[in-house]
Amino acid sequence: GKRKVTAAKEGLARHNLRSEIVEVHTDAVAHWYTVVEIASQCNVVFNGIDYGQYFDYAVQSLCLKLGVPYYSASSYGHTAIVEAFGGG
Repeated sequence: GKRKVTAAKEGLARHNLRSEIVEVHTDAVAHWYTVVEIASQCNVVFNGIDYGQYFDYAVQSLCLKLGVPYYSASSYGHTAIVEAFGGG
């Protein structure tokens, strides 16, 4: 199969009108500084990592501080969850 980040980029690209979609595959926990650096350059953040709620809270807090809209997508069993929060 495909990496989750690749599948997400392809899915977004089908609906994209003019945005630049950047695919980043990294260990976001071990390289948190990379997440912060990339998020500080974004107009919106899509979080699809399946690391757990504490990581999600960290990314939400980062986006709030940066004033960047935050979108989260995850799946649990047979349930899909999508959340969105406006920046700042």
